[in-house]
Amino acid sequence: MLRAMSRATHLEVALFSSLFALLQACDGGCGKAPGAPERTTPGAPAGEGNTRSPSDPGVPALAQETLAGEGGGLALHGEPHLRGRLVRVRVANTGTAPLMLAAAMRVEREQGGSWSPVAGLGSITVRPSCEVEAPTCTTLAPGAELFPPDWLGTTGDAQCACEACVPVEHGSYRFVVSSCDGARRFTGEPFTLE
Repeated sequence: MLRAMSRATHLEVALFSSLFALLQACDGGCGKAPGAPERTTPGAPAGEGNTRSPSDPGVPALAQETLAGEGGGLALHGEPHLRGRLVRVRVANTGTAPLMLAAAMRVEREQGGSWSPVAGLGSITVRPSCEVEAPTCTTLAPGAELFPPDWLGTTGDAQCACEACVPVEHGSYRFVVSSCDGARRFTGEPFTLE
């Protein structure tokens, strides 16, 4: 009887060791297609279902040639909708290294061939939803995509709530974000508000 228990114990130890070695070899990547980028789901808090496969039809893929920003690696887009007043924000890491982005997002307007910050603009931040307070710094893994709340197309309160807000003038605009250390500045693709 003791001999049978001893064999079972050795078998269990061997099985456990094999399983442990397999898990270490996976290093969190098992069950995911090799090289598959992660996508952040709009409105989902970090760590709670915040990634989607790029093959998911609900997540439009950004083309590689849509790189924006000084230094590249970040695609930053504004997409006007609802008769051109609300602007969807898309932030994607198109590079091969993680990007750490500061919370504050600027909006700039083109006038006379140069870009300048929109005066009187309230806080617009890089965060997953209006229900989540913006972290000081957001890290985007390579291939990850974040959809911050819409810009309301206003000055004053310009994201999530519209108190003391005034519509901005018609024209060309772009979003601008910086790295957490302030060393890099990423300018977005221009878009038009009518």
